[in-house]
Amino acid sequence: MKKLLKILLWALGIFVGLIILIVIAFKLFFPIEKAKAYAVEKAEEYLGRQVTIENIDISIWGGLGLQLVQVTVSNSEGFPEPHFLQTENVDVKMQFWPLLAGEFRIDRFILNNPKIAMHTRADGANNYTFLPKDSAVAKAIPEEIPPETAPAAAAVSFDRFEINNGVLDYRNDSSKMSIHLGGLNFRSALENPQENVYNSTGNLDIDTVIYKGSETWPTLAVEMVYGAELDLFRERFTVKQSNIDINDIGFQIEGEFLDFRKVINARVNIKGEQILAEQVLSMVPASKRKVLSKYDIKGKCDIDVDIEYDKRREEPLNYSGTINLTDVSLGYASINGDFKFKQALVDFKPDNVRVNIEGGTFNGQPFKGHVVLNNFDNPFINGDFTGSTDLAVLQPLLSKKGKFEVAGNAKVDVRFSGLLKDKKDLKYSGNFSMTGGKLNAGYLPEPIESLAIDLYFDNEVANVRKISAKSKSANINFEGRFEQVLNYYLADSADRPKMKKPLVTGNLEGSADLAVLNTYILQKRGGQMAGKVNFKLQLTGSPVNLSELKPHGAMSITNASLKDTLLPEPIQNLSAKFTVVADTFRVDSMTVQFESSDLSMKGRVVRPVPYFLTYLGVTEGEPEKPLFELKLTSKRFDVDKMFPEAVPGSEAVTEQTVVTTEPSLVIPDMNGTGTFSIDTLVYSKIEFSGINGNYRVQDRKLEGYDVTGNVYAGKVNGKTSIDLNNFASPVYSGEYKASDVEVDDFMKRFSKFGGFLFGKIDINGTYGASGWNRNEFVNSLTMDALAQMNKGKMVSSGASYQAINAIASSLSLKFDQEQVVRSLATKIVVKDGKVGVDNLKTSLGVIGDIELGGFYDFNGGIEYKGSVLLSEEYTKKVMSFMTKGDVMGGLSGIFTDKSVERMKLPLLIEGTVDDPKVKVDMGSLGKTAGEDLKAKLGNFLQNQFKKEDKK
Repeated sequence: MKKLLKILLWALGIFVGLIILIVIAFKLFFPIEKAKAYAVEKAEEYLGRQVTIENIDISIWGGLGLQLVQVTVSNSEGFPEPHFLQTENVDVKMQFWPLLAGEFRIDRFILNNPKIAMHTRADGANNYTFLPKDSAVAKAIPEEIPPETAPAAAAVSFDRFEINNGVLDYRNDSSKMSIHLGGLNFRSALENPQENVYNSTGNLDIDTVIYKGSETWPTLAVEMVYGAELDLFRERFTVKQSNIDINDIGFQIEGEFLDFRKVINARVNIKGEQILAEQVLSMVPASKRKVLSKYDIKGKCDIDVDIEYDKRREEPLNYSGTINLTDVSLGYASINGDFKFKQALVDFKPDNVRVNIEGGTFNGQPFKGHVVLNNFDNPFINGDFTGSTDLAVLQPLLSKKGKFEVAGNAKVDVRFSGLLKDKKDLKYSGNFSMTGGKLNAGYLPEPIESLAIDLYFDNEVANVRKISAKSKSANINFEGRFEQVLNYYLADSADRPKMKKPLVTGNLEGSADLAVLNTYILQKRGGQMAGKVNFKLQLTGSPVNLSELKPHGAMSITNASLKDTLLPEPIQNLSAKFTVVADTFRVDSMTVQFESSDLSMKGRVVRPVPYFLTYLGVTEGEPEKPLFELKLTSKRFDVDKMFPEAVPGSEAVTEQTVVTTEPSLVIPDMNGTGTFSIDTLVYSKIEFSGINGNYRVQDRKLEGYDVTGNVYAGKVNGKTSIDLNNFASPVYSGEYKASDVEVDDFMKRFSKFGGFLFGKIDINGTYGASGWNRNEFVNSLTMDALAQMNKGKMVSSGASYQAINAIASSLSLKFDQEQVVRSLATKIVVKDGKVGVDNLKTSLGVIGDIELGGFYDFNGGIEYKGSVLLSEEYTKKVMSFMTKGDVMGGLSGIFTDKSVERMKLPLLIEGTVDDPKVKVDMGSLGKTAGEDLKAKLGNFLQNQFKKEDKK
């Protein structure tokens, strides 16, 4: 044993000694500087770049070899990086035994700590394309070299290649993309089992892979173990089963490249098993992870992909594969439910993807689906989906804008096919049902507490088997069909005007408490509505615009009431029955009770729905004017309270009233005709009875014509109109004819002379005015009228009686308070705020005949001039008294009409209505008897008035 140990130690010593001798000999005899120069020269010829080697040394560690120290390869011109490659050293290991025989055979080629900078500029130029200085160099290596460099230029055949702790940086200016590889370690072994056949195995480890583009991706770590074979004779490169791990996600790759010298013909298979969703998500950029942070994604997938490339084909690239997803769970933070399925199989190939989902659940309820997608350039989809869920889980996904809330157990079974780019050509059909549904939205007056739906749909029609909706105040049922509805709403808004409008046909039946509309009128005008409406209708029309719906059927309203700021008085009770035919509502019966008035009507109204929907604010725009033909009847109707704007000079509209240019609802912009019959009508504070007539409303002009009735114990007929086209200043006009009207009632209403004249008067004429408030109306009022009274009486009292009686007493005559009036006739003219009497003639009791002309204004001022032609009896009494004094003698000469033996006395009535002054017209006397007589007569009359006052 000891002897054997000595032999081994002796052999080892000899071996070590030989190595030492070889190294010493290599150091002594190897021409280092020439070899370095030769290596630099040849490298520069091959690369076309400047190459530097700081030193060449002999290395022993890991095997005997040469070490090129501090090697650099310069960069191309126009690139900012100083070097393309710089490495700490290049270690070339030689095989030992061939070295003893004088043969230099490389065993390993090792790059230690290399740094490589690869760069592509925006113009496409790069720094990793090498152009040899001499093209011949690329074809062959020189056969003869200087003897002293023979060892370095020996035939090179190495079995292994290594890179230790390398760094590679790549930058692309055009795409703004960069890749950094750090901690790059590569080891490979090369075998030559037979001529022209090479086998290579090895492994690649990259500690850090950093990719930056439009955003930064997470850092990756890559490990790869490979095996490959190169057959130069068959021109085939084969990748045997190789394993790649990217951040612990494992893949297996196999493939081969054929005819690689002429054309590329490749087949590659990539497989991955049990890849976790969490692993994939960890490699997603930060911005994408932020989007996905609201989702909880779990599951596994297996992939198997085959890729083929044959440059000889018209479509060189071909691929196919499967992705098998298992135990997938998808949750969303705001949705109370998870999307799960046991298995989903995805098959794909060029221009085709198939997805088949089985055993799926959403919120615990089953679903399944199948989708096929063809032609990726212009995708065509074909598939089906069946499932059910509670729609409440989708609430977080709905828009908050419309305050939309939905819930209910929904089931859907849908099939679809068509081009995704053209929604109009997308074909779909299926069934949808819902039970226990609830719905609320900002446009609904109140929530729907119970909603049931059962329908079939496709892209042309939706056949509604049942829609039943119940709220606190309403119960509505519908069955029928919708045409083109889904297509319309799926289309872009720009395309909708070109499309056929959606159509709905069906039966709508239900009832509703009118209080449901309070949401609309409370918000707009503080109104309040009550009552009940029942309807049974057949609908035809467009659901896009509710005003275009054409209903047929019956409606009724019972016990309705309405308070609205647009109404002068609340509606205390309303009951109505309608028969609906398209756009016409036939009013079979309708009674309305206001606080002061009642109204019943029969007839028809055409196009009321669009107007009513606009009034409620449900739709916008200017609907076509409604047309009505109604017979109106009333026991009592107070126009002053119901339509104060329609009463000339109504005090309801004052100076402070702000008048807009738009009419209120009570004077709607509607056209219509009809008749009316009113037992008692109050208009401008006058009570009419037995009023009958016709009315017409056209273009904001209201007309009443052929009107007959009773007023002030007489008869009246005529016509009147109000033109509201200039709503800020309406125009009134009218004609009237009254007979046997009690004059005192008439004068009390239209003047302040009530209680003065009594009897039956006939009056006819016309009037016109404009404006809302009283002052504007009075100042614009014009009237032309003729008045005539055959017999009546005048009753004087107060200041007027005292003034007239003083004159009579001064003549020793008696003036009774009540005087008979005969044959009164006058023309009445109203203009500029004054009521004028022109050529008023009447016979007053035993006194005589009176002629007057003048006016009183609406402020109360009066001014009348005229004369009293005393009767013969009164003239004789006066003349018999005028026997003394120059004054009375002068009077007899002035006042006596010698032809008829009657005296004419000039009169002047002035002052105010409340304080009239009746005087002898001194001005007229002065013109006849001179100023001296005027003064004397004045003194005489004043003395007579003083005597009367003392009495």
